Amino acid sequence: MTLPGIHRPRAPVGTNLCALYTAAALLAVLSALVLGPVGLAQANVTARGLISGPRVVEHGLLWSGPQGVFLSTTRGSRLIARGGELDFSDVLVANGWTVVGGLDLSAGRTGQALEQLPLQRRCPLSAHNGAEPWLAALSDGDLYTVVPASCLGNSRSHAQILVHVRLSTGAIHPIGGVRHGAIALAIAGHRVALTYQARFRGAITVRVVDAINAKLLYTIEEPANVVRENPGFQETQIDTRGNVLVKSAVFHPPAARPFAWWGSSRSRAAHSLQVDDVALSDGRIAYLIGGQIEVRYLATSQTWTVAVFPGSPAVETISLGGNRLAWAQRNWRFTAPTPLAQGTSFSCVSEEDVGSSELVETRIAAPASPILVEGSPLERPTTPVCVAALTRVWRWSSLDATSGRNVTPLRCRDLARCAGLLPEADLADVVARALGPEEVDIRRSGMEEGE
Repeated sequence: MTLPGIHRPRAPVGTNLCALYTAAALLAVLSALVLGPVGLAQANVTARGLISGPRVVEHGLLWSGPQGVFLSTTRGSRLIARGGELDFSDVLVANGWTVVGGLDLSAGRTGQALEQLPLQRRCPLSAHNGAEPWLAALSDGDLYTVVPASCLGNSRSHAQILVHVRLSTGAIHPIGGVRHGAIALAIAGHRVALTYQARFRGAITVRVVDAINAKLLYTIEEPANVVRENPGFQETQIDTRGNVLVKSAVFHPPAARPFAWWGSSRSRAAHSLQVDDVALSDGRIAYLIGGQIEVRYLATSQTWTVAVFPGSPAVETISLGGNRLAWAQRNWRFTAPTPLAQGTSFSCVSEEDVGSSELVETRIAAPASPILVEGSPLERPTTPVCVAALTRVWRWSSLDATSGRNVTPLRCRDLARCAGLLPEADLADVVARALGPEEVDIRRSGMEEGE
């Protein structure tokens, strides 16, 4: 079995002895690719119509597509939860169990038929969740979730109760009361992380409680210097060492900009992460930045590069579970030049996906030379990239007319229309500098406010 475009760079060999060692190492690499690699990328798994994922789980990689949620292994992919409208976060897989939430609650051994849990009959998710998110996580064959006290027979109480459900029997065991308004739940070991977001300023706080009695262990708040522009919470992760990772997105035209931060029980101060994607496990984070994947030990800050992508494959998302690192990648290319906006003659190029996404997995037990994922070579176009041009147009439209300083942005959701409102000469000036380091110092003459 070959792995086109994926290999580790090797140092030059200068002696016959070194050549012999190199040949032996190459043979070991080929064997590893067939028998199951340690420290090398596995064969790619095609994920047609990938919507979310991958997520590293016990026996493979979990991902969602138009038909539902799939579990992919070296033997292939199988559909374990049917339904294109199913949210990826509603499907939990761990310790040989699969739980599907949402408007219903069913569970079963992974790969077998799912049955409705007794908790669903006592406390239907559709009745008590409403617009609230489903809060649940799996650990050691138990489902941890939050339900109203009324579901447990106390009709007079409005408290929210953390419970765990023994999946093998369906038995429900109350743990303790927790604060109202949680938007996410995660568990690792004896710690449960509950995430809360303030209504007005949107600040995020994570309260870590004991999985045995629901008592508060510690609280971590997001960094104080977070600048929020239509923030969107995505996910909270916690590891067995008590480290907490929060992933969000901040809208910054023409797209959402990823933002993440982490904290721990030892250092309550949160640390910002300016990365494209990030995952947490066993005291380490893996993150995507600048076209490569890196891993960092949080306790020591030791960092090494796991994979680099100099060619056409682009990484979409990453996941980390123990020593297993996985990512979704997809080939892409530049389009032919097209007008930046209707009514303008200035052209730019866009990026478009090619083919289906692929899932790749490797092991990161110890630092090693990076995997090189080359793919097809890409030539940087001489024509500006539309995303960069529109970003600069948005920044320019936010400048004060006299001082050049940033002020409240225009209410313009259609950035192409914003670009079309610019005078042709100014638009050419903006786009010409879109990929350059210098700031644009032009005035707002002729600019109108759009909806």
